[in-house]
Amino acid sequence: MSSKRTCIHCDYPLEANYKFCPNCSQKTAFKRFTLGRFLDDFFNSVISYDSKGINTLRSMLRKPGQAALTFVNGDSIKYVNPFRLYLYISFLYFFISNLAETTREVFFEEGKIIKLSEVKKEKEKPTIRTNNFNFFGDKINTKGDSIVVQPAKAFDSLSSFKKAIKISANFKDYRTLYPDKSKEECFAELGFKDNFWNNYLYKKSDFSLDNDEENFVEHVLQKVPLLLFFNIPIISLLLLLVQFRQPFNFTESMILMFHYMTIVFFILIFAKILDVIDNGDFFSESVFGFIMPLYFYKTLRNFYQQSRMKTILKFVILSFLFLVSVSVMFFFNFVFLFLTY
Repeated sequence: MSSKRTCIHCDYPLEANYKFCPNCSQKTAFKRFTLGRFLDDFFNSVISYDSKGINTLRSMLRKPGQAALTFVNGDSIKYVNPFRLYLYISFLYFFISNLAETTREVFFEEGKIIKLSEVKKEKEKPTIRTNNFNFFGDKINTKGDSIVVQPAKAFDSLSSFKKAIKISANFKDYRTLYPDKSKEECFAELGFKDNFWNNYLYKKSDFSLDNDEENFVEHVLQKVPLLLFFNIPIISLLLLLVQFRQPFNFTESMILMFHYMTIVFFILIFAKILDVIDNGDFFSESVFGFIMPLYFYKTLRNFYQQSRMKTILKFVILSFLFLVSVSVMFFFNFVFLFLTY
């Protein structure tokens, strides 16, 4: 007499006709893993996830805000978790964005296709800075037409911030006078300690907005999507404050913003590809300047289901608050990137 079957995962008693455990949904029929079964399980899970993702994106594109409203109201079975979908789409955006910029850098130069070897050779060419400003924007030490390099003890009496500016300018003077000498030779001849702070100032003495402005601006702009991600909790809080009479809490407001930012990244993927083809930035700029505001208005309208006039009024208020919030974060982000570039 055979004993009654139990679930191999949770030991729940199973009837003979059960194909799945009613307690944990584990399959009752055990089959040893083969390559065919492994691949079948893998593709079934991917197709299942992708179908959910496609349904979610389709709903978000057709009627902004509706998928978020349906999700927070409890009907979440046909939608992907907002945070998971956001991570997936944003990762895809960063991957394609970096790939697109690399493609643009390799194949385009003033609209002409060039060889990769020529790009590498151009990058390897040493450049000597000849402008008169260091990375803080301060004038380098000059005396008439001659550059004067000062020893470390000359800066002992200065305050910390001014001292950093002057030392950086002094390193720049040294590198201009002796472009073939190393950092170690500079420190030894001028009497500077080989520590973290002096190494940082020496590295930054080679930076100049006059020569590096284009690369630095591109470096900052590439961090804008990441900045928007860290700004989501702040924007969600502002959304909650403006819509304080609505029956939605902070987490539900964040779900709405994750849906919104997911679509922004999703559209930016195609805009970035078109920018590479066009060798410009028109399409990405159009997303930030036109599509984002329009989509945000439609999102508010469908999610909160308020009148058109009330939605427009709150859209204007929120747009202003968001602009201030993003500007403040962008300023601190700019300073951080400037100091770490």
